[in-house]
Amino acid sequence: MRGTAAILAAALLFAGCAGGTEGEGPSPRPELPVVETARGGPVTLTVRLSAREIGLADSLLLQEEVWAEPGFTAELPEFVPDEFEGFGITAEEEDPPERTKTGTVLRRRLTLEPERSGKLEIPAREAWFTRADGGGESSVTVKPIPVTVKPIEDPEAAALPDPRPALSARAEGKARGPSPWWLLLALPPLLAAGVLAARRRARPAPPRPAGEIAWEALSRLAAAGLVEKGEVTRFVVALSAILREYVERRFGVRAPERTTEEFLAEAAAHPRLAAHRAALEGFLRLADRVKFARYEPREEDLQEMFDAVKAFVAATEGPDV
Repeated sequence: MRGTAAILAAALLFAGCAGGTEGEGPSPRPELPVVETARGGPVTLTVRLSAREIGLADSLLLQEEVWAEPGFTAELPEFVPDEFEGFGITAEEEDPPERTKTGTVLRRRLTLEPERSGKLEIPAREAWFTRADGGGESSVTVKPIPVTVKPIEDPEAAALPDPRPALSARAEGKARGPSPWWLLLALPPLLAAGVLAARRRARPAPPRPAGEIAWEALSRLAAAGLVEKGEVTRFVVALSAILREYVERRFGVRAPERTTEEFLAEAAAHPRLAAHRAALEGFLRLADRVKFARYEPREEDLQEMFDAVKAFVAATEGPDV
């Protein structure tokens, strides 16, 4: 994706420019396109983003920069991952202080992965500073920055690629050849294509079934080959989003906007979700470990997560469930 490529290019430029220096001013840094700045007397706080709009499977690069005049000591904004609601933090990098004749610069970079689509925001960022001689403490704040996260692409407008397994299917029972489970994922979208062609003649078209949309999204995820490319976190983020958006469409539960704890509490109280709470909890707990605790799952874990989402959709997509 173009957005992801731009982030990677910016990251390489960041790496080439890292390190503290002594000179006339801060060494040049690549300019990220979204910039919000606030100045509080001797201190300036700047927050930069790689984009205001990204896709659900994209990453967002954030840089915080604090500049303080000589005679003042400043700190980067406190980093509390829970404040970044709707995002998982997959990487953090902080440069050594850069001291020049005009002041001191502190920099931090974060890589954010969206957990759901919709209107999100980078929270307000506040940097505290004091006089070097221990004078009174003050702060400067950059207001929240809105970010739009687009869903996994419009299922009706998407061209379904030739699917291929994201993971090896495990044989169960007696020995047998490789199980082409992706054919099961591809079958509903192919059948739906003929139905949709007929439906387009009549307007307005009825809403598409939640299960149909979920199967298409799973098929596209399998075809993307993220696991084979080593992009495990992106795979888990996308898989989690497919599950949450399916639950919202199928059961009316605002799953994409809930934390894991809130979602599980609502699932336990929902008459048609209560029976699936244990399976959902196992999936979401493991997904949170990958997204937030940098847990590196085994390929078997990823296969089980993928299979769990397929099984849940298959068990709940019927009208009488």
